[in-house]
Amino acid sequence: MPVIVRIIFIVITLAVLSSCNFSSKVKVHAIDAPGKVVDSGETFGNFRDKFYTDSAFQLSRIKFPLPKVYKETDDEQNVKPDYLQKGQWELNLMLDKSLSRIETTKSDDEANERITTPVDPTVIQKSRFKKINGRWFLVYYETVGF
Repeated sequence: MPVIVRIIFIVITLAVLSSCNFSSKVKVHAIDAPGKVVDSGETFGNFRDKFYTDSAFQLSRIKFPLPKVYKETDDEQNVKPDYLQKGQWELNLMLDKSLSRIETTKSDDEANERITTPVDPTVIQKSRFKKINGRWFLVYYETVGF
């Protein structure tokens, strides 16, 4: 085989191999029963980052109708929630972690967040997330001090 043909073959082979997407992250879904996903390996931190930056993702990860509570003070008890439908949800994007104070308590399948911002530190946003079939979802939302 002539040298020029070998060089062309090597260049084409390298180009093809370099364009392949070799990902070191492989998503594994464990199946417990037909149609039931047990865990996708989604971490809460990765979920939260995408939840606050991707509007389509955010809407897909809210369990509607979503219970939403408005309280004047954090001590207020027995407040009946409003139940928001998908069309009533106001997107909550661009959470600035450097400016916001975020307190998170988390277990394997539930996370609670309490967020305050320097823009209005008297307003507190509380969110409850649950891991359902291996994926995180917003299941409860509360605003205090509106």
